[in-house]
Amino acid sequence: MLHQVSLLTFDSTVSAPEGIIYSTSPHTAEGVDGITYFVKGPEPEVVFAEIVGCLLAREVGLPVADVAVCTFNDRVYCGSRKVADSFRNAAPWLSQPHKVRNFTDLYNVIVVYAWLANDDRNLGNVLARPIRGSEIEVVMIDFEKSKALRPNPLMGSANVEARKLWPTGELGQELRRQKPLFPGHPVVERIENLGSNRCSEIIAAVVEKVGPIPWSGNSIEALSRRATRIAQIAGEIWKQN
Repeated sequence: MLHQVSLLTFDSTVSAPEGIIYSTSPHTAEGVDGITYFVKGPEPEVVFAEIVGCLLAREVGLPVADVAVCTFNDRVYCGSRKVADSFRNAAPWLSQPHKVRNFTDLYNVIVVYAWLANDDRNLGNVLARPIRGSEIEVVMIDFEKSKALRPNPLMGSANVEARKLWPTGELGQELRRQKPLFPGHPVVERIENLGSNRCSEIIAAVVEKVGPIPWSGNSIEALSRRATRIAQIAGEIWKQN
């Protein structure tokens, strides 16, 4: 269920990891529920894409931060709930996959980003949280650049090149070095089987709380088209990287 939360505070801008630039200037904020959120918006294209992208990613099995529709001074934002004990620098673990409990999700998220037509994947989109000893679990964030969820989704998603859907920087280099022969079949299958009706339900729930999104119907169509081709799209990404 998608929650709506009023914000008590709207605090400082979040600092990006070294070498990463945040184009959406996320802020920290405190909700009336006593929870810390990282908020983005209030531009409708940012709020809609971030919330829907996160919900769809979770629907197909990715570990993601909880999201809520947040309001402050009569404006609507996307709020990502702070992940307890998490930190931003997962780089030291990239070369030690045996210490990342869900290392395969770093490849699964590439497939999900391919479905959402998001070519903005890098180490800044990954949170890490300690599990036990020196092991971590990775959590995925940042979906607001998904072209299938922004204005003109049919054209925007169709123009994304497969080679640009591989993560950039250190994350992309390390994942390329350890790349499995093929994209993960389970996540491909979950995307294929999700269906336009379920996508419609998720998007309708978001629109109900954030307000009308003129392109939401076309986003459903773009997602459905890409879902039927996701094995082919993911395969091309693997070949070109």
